[in-house]
Amino acid sequence: MLAHRLVSIVGNEITMFKTSTKYWYGFFFMGIVLSQMACLSPKNTNLPVNRMLVQAAVDNGLHYIDSIGIAMHPINALLLDFLQRKYDLANKYSFAHNFGTWQTIRRQQAYASVWPYLRLVDETAPSSFAQDVAYVSPTDRRANKGYEYVMLRAIHCDSLLILPSYWMQLLEQSEAGDYHLTHAALALQILYENNCTLPKLPKNMATLQEQHKKQLNDVIAKNKALANTDLMAEAMAILSYIFPSHRHKNADIRYLLARQRLSGAWHATAVHAHDNPHTSILVLWVLLQYLHPNKDFVPMVYKAI
Repeated sequence: MLAHRLVSIVGNEITMFKTSTKYWYGFFFMGIVLSQMACLSPKNTNLPVNRMLVQAAVDNGLHYIDSIGIAMHPINALLLDFLQRKYDLANKYSFAHNFGTWQTIRRQQAYASVWPYLRLVDETAPSSFAQDVAYVSPTDRRANKGYEYVMLRAIHCDSLLILPSYWMQLLEQSEAGDYHLTHAALALQILYENNCTLPKLPKNMATLQEQHKKQLNDVIAKNKALANTDLMAEAMAILSYIFPSHRHKNADIRYLLARQRLSGAWHATAVHAHDNPHTSILVLWVLLQYLHPNKDFVPMVYKAI
């Protein structure tokens, strides 16, 4: 594993060196990489990560995003739009730049699954897009519909009725773990931001958020061991979003750096070892937060109500 990490990091930097127009920068950066290698032994994995190394990974990751262009699926572009607003990225990473208004997307039936999420980037997007999404149990074969439901009800909670059953559904998703947990944790945070309250709460919302914090840390450790970069990065990103003062382990940041591909992208899992835009945007979120831990809070739902 250690050898793989070293080879992966060196491979990335050699690529950057070859494409650099300033050879002195390539030599300088390789010196940084070599110094970082000395910190990758089991006893030193939590030493600070060189910020230039992280910034280079971000730059390479954004270069990969640039290479996708309009071929990116709009569901990924919605997440990228949040990073653009939060970390002051170039306007070309905004949703509007690539896909226009919600009315533009609404005319494209192929993107019907995206319509309910357009509220993330435009507060005028109708809640009617989300009202027909029904809840299903995590054990259902359409299990992703369950965590979509709790997310969308939170995003549109100002105009869609929050039923008494929602709280138990949120708890059920939380206990199911993995992507069910990450979406439930994010949904609860969005409820806070949208000033929405739940009826007859059996458990304090702040208490549940503390429970989510522990669960998300468990998901990070579990999926790091499984080389499931997508879920690991999603848990890391959401954890730092809900708890801005949280600082991830430097060893986990090193792990993500070592998993970057020569294209600048990251792959989702060890089985699906190809460039993945969703995973790449999640890792970029984690790395940008690592570089800018004191950035002002920006809500994921644009102009949260």
